[in-house]
Amino acid sequence: MTHTVTKTVTKTVTKTQVVSQVVKSPVPCEWSIPSTKDGSEFDRDRVNIRLSAGDKQTTFVRVNGKDKCGPNAWYFDDANAPTRFIACDQTCQAITAAPDARIDILLGCATITPG
Repeated sequence: MTHTVTKTVTKTVTKTQVVSQVVKSPVPCEWSIPSTKDGSEFDRDRVNIRLSAGDKQTTFVRVNGKDKCGPNAWYFDDANAPTRFIACDQTCQAITAAPDARIDILLGCATITPG
């Protein structure tokens, strides 16, 4: 006589899946003035701000305040004692609209101003 024995076997299979996710965050339109590495004083007449998006680069001009703003321009938060660079509204819109925007703060060369 034979008996049929049914046995339940539990088999655990572990799968490892690596998921990478790119999170895009908007480029800010205000930047703190960086400290100098050699301890020298910040020269507000030797700074430029450049937008790179794809293969296009635009260097913004510095204007004397928010009331002087236009496209591709920026200004200091305080003309006499600056602590931040601020992109004008139209400039900020261009920065945030660019899909792969990168902002470079360039120190050491004469500031580009209108005119």
